[in-house]
Amino acid sequence: MVLQRRLAFIAARFKYYLINRKFKLKINKYSFIFEISAAIVLTACGGGGGTVVPAVIPTSYSAGLAIGDSGILVVDDDIKTYSLTIENSSFGLVGTTINGSIFKNADGSYDATNSLTPGITSKLFKTTNLAVMAIPVTLPTVGTIYSPVFAIKNGTSISDANIIVSSSNTVRSVDYGYKKVAGVKSYKATGGSGYAVANSTNSITFNICDNDGHSANNSNLVNCINAPVNSVFKKSATFTYSSSLNKWVQQNTANGLNIYAVFTKTPENGNVVGYIDTSDISGEQSSFKIVSIGSNMPVSITGTVNVSNYQACSSIDNCASVPTQGIYQAVVTISGNNSSRLEPAHDNGGICTQNSNFNSPVDGMLSTVWDPIFCNYRADGLSFNITENLFVMAGYYDLITPNASKIAVMWISK
Repeated sequence: MVLQRRLAFIAARFKYYLINRKFKLKINKYSFIFEISAAIVLTACGGGGGTVVPAVIPTSYSAGLAIGDSGILVVDDDIKTYSLTIENSSFGLVGTTINGSIFKNADGSYDATNSLTPGITSKLFKTTNLAVMAIPVTLPTVGTIYSPVFAIKNGTSISDANIIVSSSNTVRSVDYGYKKVAGVKSYKATGGSGYAVANSTNSITFNICDNDGHSANNSNLVNCINAPVNSVFKKSATFTYSSSLNKWVQQNTANGLNIYAVFTKTPENGNVVGYIDTSDISGEQSSFKIVSIGSNMPVSITGTVNVSNYQACSSIDNCASVPTQGIYQAVVTISGNNSSRLEPAHDNGGICTQNSNFNSPVDGMLSTVWDPIFCNYRADGLSFNITENLFVMAGYYDLITPNASKIAVMWISK
């Protein structure tokens, strides 16, 4: 209190000096200057009850792009900007930085814009340890598309294999990518389920059975633990933790091939979530996998909801395309554990039926199957929740040539 009164007295003397413009105060001017300087220093340091507004530190994330690239996402709430710098790429984008502006909405989401596609507004969403958004990237021969970004906050990633599998080793996954066959990119999206094994503190093996991009193979996910390793449907991969990269690295002798994984806890439900990214500087292959490890699956939001759906797609016929490829925002109704939807077929005059089944083919997953006769260009899919609001899906449609495949990252809110 004494210090506060002292500072108030100094401030009053200074105000009197400014008003009268005369040296009527019977003090030594150098002493007066010292007192004013001391008051400024004390206030800046928080002394005497002075308020110091701390700078907002930008949040940095390890980011995976659904096209198979990866990098660093930085979100700065203070100056209302974001930037993504690509570090690994199958499309020649290493070193590319995409910048944009953000505006925080009342519901906690952000509107995101950028100079590359003026007039287009997407959404940025955050959970405790995650950020998801869509980023515009310009790809050779393709042009500018929006790629889903799945990002894990730096400082929250897991470096101990035993923590990754501590609660449960049940793994659910969606995957999207391509491999070149005779110089032509062959895309595939798959949904999978399996298990993880902690070999040691810094070594983990994932065994995942997938449907090879066909709903007819969904039953392959049911009993993965007894399936033969490295069969058509069961893939096994071992990762070692690199403290220098702060990532899990799959060892591979192919020159220029980088396979990295990053995992974090989801405090919202106690599961572990992460991504596995494959990039190849030669451009021969690319892959992006999102995995959830644990048995505590959240309940989906139901009723009339707002959906922000970000997609990476192999075919424009099976991808969100308005206002630009990769982003789809709509108001939809979600109801029931098992549901069907009827709507007119695209071009053959029939009725298109969609069947959605929860906890199918395994607990915590949702299978979506369209009638193959009347549902032209509709993708079947396997999907699951990361949190109550965050949803991921692999979609596939093999009745056209080339096959349509996609991965989607969705935010669902009331």
